[in-house]
Amino acid sequence: MDKPKVLLVDDEADIIRSLTIRLRAAGYDVVAAMDAFQATQTAMESQPDIIILDLGIPAGGGHMVIQRLQGSSKTCSIPIIILSARCDADNKALAKSEGASIYITKPYKADDVLAAIAELIGPLAKPAGQVG
Repeated sequence: MDKPKVLLVDDEADIIRSLTIRLRAAGYDVVAAMDAFQATQTAMESQPDIIILDLGIPAGGGHMVIQRLQGSSKTCSIPIIILSARCDADNKALAKSEGASIYITKPYKADDVLAAIAELIGPLAKPAGQVG
């Protein structure tokens, strides 16, 4: 069985690097993008199982990415987790109304991101012979 694919979108290289390490260690395949244009293009091309999206990204911002992905039959069913430092109620409400499933604020705990992924796409299957 193929590993579930996560599209990670953030303009901070440290967040991309650290979350990629954590997600891969947990058994996910990870592709990354650092701006809105690249995020939309990568989502269309790679068809990830889930997207983790920062709102404060260059080339249009995360809200534009959500709108474009929700407007395409190829990507409208991909769950989106917002991972953003924007913690105000307006951004949270707008992201939810646009189609985001879960909103996590920065600073974040990687375990919270992993739990959100499992909530939206299900837990990873354990390899044969692995217990617990």
